[in-house]
Amino acid sequence: MLIRAARCLADDPAFAGTVHFIFQPAEEARGGARAMLADGLFERFPCDSIYGLHNSPSLSVGHFATRRGPMMASVH
Repeated sequence: MLIRAARCLADDPAFAGTVHFIFQPAEEARGGARAMLADGLFERFPCDSIYGLHNSPSLSVGHFATRRGPMMASVH
C-alpha cells in the first residue's frame, strides 16, 4: 500500500510537496521503531505529521479509519 501511494504521488505532476515514506522493520514487538529513532530517523527526515497504517479486515474494501492520537501503538 505504501509503495503504491508513493508511486501515485510520484506520477502526479500537480504534487509539489515532500513526503517521507517510512517502512518500519521488526514492527511487531522487535524494537524496530526504537532502533529507527536511535539511528536519528527524524533528525535525518524531519516530519510535520506522521500517519501510520495497519490493515483491518473488519473494514469494508476501500475504507479506512482514523483518529487523533496514538492508536495500535503497543502489542501488549
